[in-house]
Amino acid sequence: MASRNLHRPSLLGTLPGPWLRSGLLGVLMLLSGGCQASDQPSLPPGLPPLPSGSGAAAVPELTPLHWPVQPPLALKAVKPVLWVALAARLGPDAKSSDASGAAPLRLRAASGELTLVDGAGQRFVAPAFTLHWRWLPLPQPITLRRRVLGPFASYESAEAAARRWAAAGAQPRIARPAEWEVWAAADSPLPADLPTRLLERRETRRLVLELRRPEGAVALQGPIRIEAPAGLLWQNGRYGGPFRLLADAHGGWSMLEEVPLERYLEGVVPHEIGAGAPSAALAAQAVLARTWALRNRSRYGVDGFHLCADTQCQVYSDPGQASAAVRAAIAATRGQVLTAGAEPIQAVYHASNGGVAAGLEEAWDTEPVPYLRPFVDAPEAAAGRWPLPLAASALPSLLQGDGGAYGADHPRFRWQRQLTADRLGAAL
Repeated sequence: MASRNLHRPSLLGTLPGPWLRSGLLGVLMLLSGGCQASDQPSLPPGLPPLPSGSGAAAVPELTPLHWPVQPPLALKAVKPVLWVALAARLGPDAKSSDASGAAPLRLRAASGELTLVDGAGQRFVAPAFTLHWRWLPLPQPITLRRRVLGPFASYESAEAAARRWAAAGAQPRIARPAEWEVWAAADSPLPADLPTRLLERRETRRLVLELRRPEGAVALQGPIRIEAPAGLLWQNGRYGGPFRLLADAHGGWSMLEEVPLERYLEGVVPHEIGAGAPSAALAAQAVLARTWALRNRSRYGVDGFHLCADTQCQVYSDPGQASAAVRAAIAATRGQVLTAGAEPIQAVYHASNGGVAAGLEEAWDTEPVPYLRPFVDAPEAAAGRWPLPLAASALPSLLQGDGGAYGADHPRFRWQRQLTADRLGAAL
């Protein structure tokens, strides 16, 4: 999971230099001629492919695992467009009996008018819309039934469990109803040494949106497309769109923006590193953020979009607030991603590592990768004083100082937290 700030790196300095020099990591130019990128988002090895991104509804299963959702369109090799959820799980609580008590969804154009077209082709034009929630009874009840692994603390750990389940013969899907989980059909082979539980739920109603007009309420069918030529005002920001309101796999709705990859970075880089970072650091962050986005493009496929806008993905906000320096860094690295084995790497990054970077398998329950290995994050002279693995006798002196490490001025470079035995036991 990406975190908020990356302090004081040199260009690509958060990765061990020897691996960069060895050529293990390549730089793939996505937008150059002769690009070999596939139109179908590739899932990590060992996971089944996504349904076709043609826009057709996914084929329903005999006993569905979740509410049916159209998959997001596959990314194109030229000018890829991400579907990013500006907000997810919209709507009243699934247990509420009356949806009218939930806050309505308010949409307002930055200027001019919005055009709203629902799944049935109904078209409305106005400077603003207020959409209300309603429970719609189903003609016939449906049963959702699935076997569940989890919860997991991160997508990365869920992904590793999904690979193991796929190796046992299942067709798993990663989802996040509250915490990260892995779902598969109820009759799937059971994974070795991973406990599962069976979930079955009978649904008799579906959450829908309606537009209330003087002549009466109009029920809207999803997906709902919204055009905003001058931009849409949303949560103190202005977004270019276009937009979609889409029902998700859990019974709620998501507000999506269809945003070109390079514009997406304008809304990510300043929020993940800070607009005042040195130009080399901004360029490094742009490459990392671009790589991370492409590597994780299937992260929310079960809900019909690619990425979220919060710290479960990368923090994404109003791209129009990006400074000239941020835009220059993105332009200077346009199309560049870090790759290993012709795939984008796990381009995870952090606010502070305390002077020693961890291997991927230390941070998450997953397999190690050769390009994310422990190293002392300091100039060579300082790093030589702290050979890894770090001896227990060396730890106190390292913690008492900064070890000459990069980022020693970060407020989280050294920190402490006290827990009682009871609280620690409850957490375990």
